[in-house]
Amino acid sequence: MKLSEIERLTEKNDRDQLHSYLTITIDKSKSLEKEVKQLTITMLLLIVLHYFIDTSTGTGLTIMGIEIKDLEVAKTFMPLIFAFILLKYIILTFHKMDLGRIIKIVACKYFDYKTAEDEDVYDFIRCLVPVSIYTEVNKFFILKGGCVAMLFITILTLSVFIFPLVIELIWLWDLVLEFECLDFYGKCSVGLTICLILIMITILFKNIYYLMKDQSKKKEGVLNN
Repeated sequence: MKLSEIERLTEKNDRDQLHSYLTITIDKSKSLEKEVKQLTITMLLLIVLHYFIDTSTGTGLTIMGIEIKDLEVAKTFMPLIFAFILLKYIILTFHKMDLGRIIKIVACKYFDYKTAEDEDVYDFIRCLVPVSIYTEVNKFFILKGGCVAMLFITILTLSVFIFPLVIELIWLWDLVLEFECLDFYGKCSVGLTICLILIMITILFKNIYYLMKDQSKKKEGVLNN
């Protein structure tokens, strides 16, 4: 959601409405933080599992009491499973960022602050939401605005997703090389995985574009003031 849209939607709300909305968004932000952490752990476990499958010399594998009888089938469908989880991770992460911006604007209106760009005000509002790398880095870079901030926000956002996406592409490439040897379900799995990756990339760059656009408007507002 764009900053201008958030500001427009909160303009005519009274204190009770702002309080209710602030409570709901903070609770939802905490809930999303838990989901993102769970997805992160799940992706790490899948990466470890894929490593064990790659290094296994047999046709089956048992890990922590879980028996995998057909390693080739598991290896074929693991990129698709990982892609679904990564897509959800990307969507929830950007949604959490949106909630952070909403909380900042609503909190400013509720506590009668003129702007959240003041460092003391930002520190106060930052304490309302779950701790994250993104909000912590904001304090030192984004508050100052400018091209450096826009570049840094792009690098930061990409770095959150670049590692799992590279892992996904490596796994997918291995299957593409063996595409002719795959059965019907394996080929469908590869096709669906490619579609999910394209959706991920679209969502990723679309949200980065809006983040940079909002940052640019924020800089213009500071200069005008």
